[in-house]
Amino acid sequence: MSLMNNILSLFRILSLDIVAGACIGTLFIAHYLNIVLSTSIIIVLCICVWSIYTVDHLIDARKIRSHANTRRHRFHQRYFKQLVVMNLIAIIVGGVLAIGLPLQTLIVGMLLTLLVVAYFIIFNSSKIRIPKEFMGGLIYTVGIFVAPVTAPTYQFDLGIILIFTEFLTIAWMNLVLFSLMEIDVDILDGHQSIARKWGKKRVTSLINYMFLGFIILLLLTLPMSMGQEFLNYQLLLAVMGSTLYLIFLRRNFFKVKERYRIIGDAVFVLPLIVL
Repeated sequence: MSLMNNILSLFRILSLDIVAGACIGTLFIAHYLNIVLSTSIIIVLCICVWSIYTVDHLIDARKIRSHANTRRHRFHQRYFKQLVVMNLIAIIVGGVLAIGLPLQTLIVGMLLTLLVVAYFIIFNSSKIRIPKEFMGGLIYTVGIFVAPVTAPTYQFDLGIILIFTEFLTIAWMNLVLFSLMEIDVDILDGHQSIARKWGKKRVTSLINYMFLGFIILLLLTLPMSMGQEFLNYQLLLAVMGSTLYLIFLRRNFFKVKERYRIIGDAVFVLPLIVL
């Protein structure tokens, strides 16, 4: 049991749970659109997501002058050089595989890469006032949708706009909720977050408003005649958003042993149900 716990802990420390959620999310969107994605596209997506999160953690770890107060950042401090090398190798492999992607997917992917670079430059500036969680959630959600909506066989569907908006709201709720749960540790390590910038009271209200908007959007889709399959997707998204809100309502319980992170990130694996 101890070995299994250590493996699962390492899986989370290396953000592999985030990678799994992103890939499942992309397959979820492709399934809705009846699009088959190649293995190379999934691998490139996995590499991109892992690289982005790893670079973000490495930057945060380097900023901490003493020993970090979280296992994730202590790990990235200790194995900083090894992770940098692994990241470079992953980027090279991803670049080679990306050559064979559909042209429109490659172009949009490159534009998204520029946005990611801008994200790291802008949000590592002490002068920036916009919370990074908003841009991070947008990049994550766009990244999930890029491959399916740029596939040669893609045909526009009104439902995809609704699903994108709902998925984006879920991503924002996830990031804002985590910043609220980790505000004390962020203060100790000197990390910036929306909870530190806005304060607990405003962030608490923000999560309430985001969930309210999420529910209103779901209810607005009910009268739309898009078939039973679309309603099934809406039900799944409702479960994802509601799970995050439950964590928010029971913060004291889920803060123990980082249950909020385990379940909060596992939410993005739920689309496996329809695959």
